[in-house]
Amino acid sequence: MAYRDGDHAVIDRIIDDNWPALAAAASIVPAPIADLGDDPPPRSRTDTASLPHCPEIDCVRHLLPPLVIDLAELRAAELGVGADRVLIASGAISEETYVAALGASLGMAFEPLFKTSRKHCPLSGAQLIEAANTGMLPLSDHNGFSIVVSPRLVDSRRLVAVATSRAEVAQRIRLTSTARLHDYVARHGARDIEHRAIDALRMKHPEFSAGVGRSRRMVTLAYLALIALTVFAVPGVALEVTEVLLGAIFLAWTGLRLLGLLSERFLRRRRPRRFTDGWLPVYSIVIALYREAAAVPGLVASLQTLDYPGIRAQTPQA
Repeated sequence: MAYRDGDHAVIDRIIDDNWPALAAAASIVPAPIADLGDDPPPRSRTDTASLPHCPEIDCVRHLLPPLVIDLAELRAAELGVGADRVLIASGAISEETYVAALGASLGMAFEPLFKTSRKHCPLSGAQLIEAANTGMLPLSDHNGFSIVVSPRLVDSRRLVAVATSRAEVAQRIRLTSTARLHDYVARHGARDIEHRAIDALRMKHPEFSAGVGRSRRMVTLAYLALIALTVFAVPGVALEVTEVLLGAIFLAWTGLRLLGLLSERFLRRRRPRRFTDGWLPVYSIVIALYREAAAVPGLVASLQTLDYPGIRAQTPQA
């Protein structure tokens, strides 16, 4: 199982004892308008009543231009996701900056997780791996029981609703980023992740696995033990059987080589079978090129020389 965040694998990210939580700062470079979708710019700010309101980004409205906020809300309504995911995916704001701002607005602490011990997490190895997908990690330490939540993996809008309506529950919630959660799982669940990757399919669905099961190993060991016992008990018979097997293998290889020599002559006499165009299947060849326009004419000419009916080359798409 691999965990990724952005352009780098989380397991290969920062390995440092100092991985502090980022504080919400106004020095954020907004994403280009085109990155948030192909919708036209929204109406003037006087017509904000028609715009969908996303409470999950109220904590960062003062950090981004109003136009970026409007476009993010429109795109979120179109895709049916939270506007925070739109802002993070477009690069308008980093996930840690958003989580820090959300925690500050809801009164929830930020959990770095980097120095959190494995003994503070009551989950088993398999449950810890699932926490990387559910976005919720229970912890029990000197501060009591709490749940670490990654807003990017859960419904951040529902999280805001819980924080505003159920204060006693919100006090038990800490926020963290997806990268930190995946890093925690990767560090403390490495053995379980390795075991799942190697043995999970063989153990749960052996009929779909090419791995060797325990029963097959036991049968193989039993045969080897029987052979060894036969060699020591009746060495003369074992020697004769070995000679017969080696002779059979030698004759089989010799026969295969003779068959190969004779089959070449038969193939020459056999006429190749011809098919009509209607019997041949239709194939589409898609060739991805990037900044290789000079190679297109020669590539198309080579494709057109193929001995196949109905070859057509379409105009390359940008």
